[in-house]
Amino acid sequence: MTDTLPNYMAISLLRYEAPIPVEKFAGVELSSNVRYLTSRADTFLIEGAIDTQADVFSHIVLFDDGTSGEAILDELHADSQQRQGLAESMQVLLKPFAHRGSINWLDPENSGEIFAPHPRPATPGPVAVLTSGGFDAPETQMERVGRTVVHTVTVANDALKAEGLKFRRVFSLCEQLGDPITFTVWDSEEDIAKFAYHPGEHLNRVKPQLETDFHFDRTSFTRFTIERSYGEWEGIRL
Repeated sequence: MTDTLPNYMAISLLRYEAPIPVEKFAGVELSSNVRYLTSRADTFLIEGAIDTQADVFSHIVLFDDGTSGEAILDELHADSQQRQGLAESMQVLLKPFAHRGSINWLDPENSGEIFAPHPRPATPGPVAVLTSGGFDAPETQMERVGRTVVHTVTVANDALKAEGLKFRRVFSLCEQLGDPITFTVWDSEEDIAKFAYHPGEHLNRVKPQLETDFHFDRTSFTRFTIERSYGEWEGIRL
């Protein structure tokens, strides 16, 4: 196994016309060389529970070079065109330029960074953001996990009212275990900063969470430029 970290990501977003059982969602097989491939379902409910059905799913792929990324994006798009019952889909090739924190995707037993970011572009925009949160031995602290998830879903929903937000989904588990994520796309980094760090409703919700025990044991934050995309989502093209 290589000692270097992946430096590209692709995501395929799929919305079905009606919810389907999560366990019946078919994964995708790629001929290109990838470092990590998972399927996710947007199954978080407002009260923090995780539903057994979903209408929105994603495939997430991590890999090492942009040339492979072009082929992977094409394969993800071809897969979406062959699925029955889809209402809409979007495939996006992403190049990370900022990454910090810890996530357990590459090694479930030893979480850590998962990207080797590229230099920051002069004027990135739009900007895609991946945030994750996870627990150490969650099965031993389910009451705390439940409280954290309930509060986090509420906090994540604050973004729906934010200026500059183009897209947001929260993905839980599906094909394999691993930390859940929120995937958002913003018009600019200034819009991200205004929502996440300036005084207001979101910061007022987050600060009390960090001062108690209902927060994650590990988190990660990654920002990407959008290199190429297929399709559209709710009328939005990236």
